[in-house]
Amino acid sequence: MAGQTWSVMIVAGSPCASFVPDVYGTTGSTLKAQTNDVVCWNNQTNEEHQPWPLTDGEPDASGPGLSDPIAAYRSSSPAYVVQTAAGQTIDYCCRFHPDERGAIEVVA
Repeated sequence: MAGQTWSVMIVAGSPCASFVPDVYGTTGSTLKAQTNDVVCWNNQTNEEHQPWPLTDGEPDASGPGLSDPIAAYRSSSPAYVVQTAAGQTIDYCCRFHPDERGAIEVVA
């Protein structure tokens, strides 16, 4: 059963876009979520992005992305369901722009 649903905005920046959790009207660099929570990315840029897991700081070529590619000004599909245990962090980057980084800290 899914828990909370969270939104992460992908916002334009310099030199690259940023992943910004949209939590209770405030922003931060790391989303704090629980196992079975749902995460959606909201692309607010004019470029395509795709959240992609990192392993040891590098894009993980062995697995799937956290969502399908997200077109400009669209939301992610499918949504990502957090399956990681509490105490773990899911580090990710954009598959197309590896310098764009974000994280989901699993807190419970």
